[in-house]
Amino acid sequence: MLLDECLAYRPANTRLARLDLQDHPIEATQVIARMGAALQLMNADFDRLGEVLTKTVQPLWLVLDGYPSLPDADLDRLVKELIQSSSPRVRWWITTRNRPKMQLARMLLNGELFELDARRLAKKPKYKTT
Repeated sequence: MLLDECLAYRPANTRLARLDLQDHPIEATQVIARMGAALQLMNADFDRLGEVLTKTVQPLWLVLDGYPSLPDADLDRLVKELIQSSSPRVRWWITTRNRPKMQLARMLLNGELFELDARRLAKKPKYKTT
């Protein structure tokens, strides 16, 4: 619900590619195929997908909704490489129950990554109640 509200503020000239992963285990090759389909690429493989994301000129919001919470080193490595090699015009939105092990600390330190955890997402009452 919150994600949908955020996506409603997408600028008019920004493409949206959304994958609903439903927090189910999924192989890296399946994610590549689904990303390729969302970006309207025929027979996408990792190299082709990386090339497209690196050269993207039109702003793009790429959403991985319900990223699998069970650890998957191959999937985490694939997504990390795509994030790090993407054009600055690509904005990644990843929702998950657990923090993926993508090793993106440098991006976080450089202000290139914004993270909302459960504590920040908790709704606070507008007024104190007694």
